[in-house]
Amino acid sequence: MANMGIKRRKAGTLEAGGLSWRWVAAPVLVGVLSLLWLHVFAPPPPTTEMQLRAFEAWIRQHGGRIGNVQLAAFPGMGIGVQTTSDITEKDEVLYLPRDLV
Repeated sequence: MANMGIKRRKAGTLEAGGLSWRWVAAPVLVGVLSLLWLHVFAPPPPTTEMQLRAFEAWIRQHGGRIGNVQLAAFPGMGIGVQTTSDITEKDEVLYLPRDLV
């Protein structure tokens, strides 16, 4: 039976073609530690609230105006518009420039 390139070392450990366990364990350890680092220190995904505020900021940056309303998530119903204070007749609630539509 051929030994297929595997030889015994003096301490009784196996070595395949001159490749010791340290050459395999070190990159694996680095990979595991890197994944752990990314998992622990990665920023959390943005919440719906954060996404809505970012969208409102984008509207304002592009010439839109948002009056006494804000975008809000309504459980079981989706996303809609919610008032932030009283609105009277002829108040501008929302203005979107034509190029945003």
